[in-house]
Amino acid sequence: MDINKYYVKLKAPEAVFERLNSLVNLSLGAVNTIAGRTLYDACEMLTKDKKRFRFSVKKKANEAKKFFDKYESIHLQDFGDRYQLFLDYLDSIEDEVMPHVEKMFWSFKAVLDKNREPDSALKAKVEVAGTMLEYSCYIYDRLIEQTRKASGYDFDRYMRPARLTGASHSWNEVVGMICKTDNGNNIDLNADANSKLAFEIIERVLTSEDTLNRAGYEALKLNPDMLSQIDKKDLEEIKQKFD
Repeated sequence: MDINKYYVKLKAPEAVFERLNSLVNLSLGAVNTIAGRTLYDACEMLTKDKKRFRFSVKKKANEAKKFFDKYESIHLQDFGDRYQLFLDYLDSIEDEVMPHVEKMFWSFKAVLDKNREPDSALKAKVEVAGTMLEYSCYIYDRLIEQTRKASGYDFDRYMRPARLTGASHSWNEVVGMICKTDNGNNIDLNADANSKLAFEIIERVLTSEDTLNRAGYEALKLNPDMLSQIDKKDLEEIKQKFD
């Protein structure tokens, strides 16, 4: 995504802030939603393992969810009459991206199975959540830095609640406790070609303008009362591309 074009004619800091806020809602909102989904999916599997879901693991997993829930609550509170539209937008993002996340899970599991790791499915789920939470923080940092370079304004202190720092840190501790190998060997998932490719596809899809626009259009079709708020030229272009 070429972020510079979004700021090329903007001078006032208020206008830049509004544009950044829109990008945070759409682009970062999509990434954070996928990160949150993988977090909850991993926690669902983890809670079924009574042997592992105890003490520090339970505390840190619940802590990670609490941090994510706080972000989500803050993020969704100001949408007003667009609340349902945004929820439908995020649902469309999940529909498109989660099949690729599932492929990354199976790639991770295959590596763990190859190394004869026990509980490979659980460990793969936990690793997927860790990967996506870490990636969401990276996207936030990149978005803030690109905005600063393109506009001259640094809005990090205003946007900081949108960075999943707490959730990522807490979940990293879960990863450390759950995914340590029985024999102490280091298994580098990043070195596996299939795992690397699966993540690259997720990254490409999540940062594609087509993905965001398609999801937005699907959400608009479910909320036709919102069509009047969309520029007619923009709407016609989206219709021609995705109908």
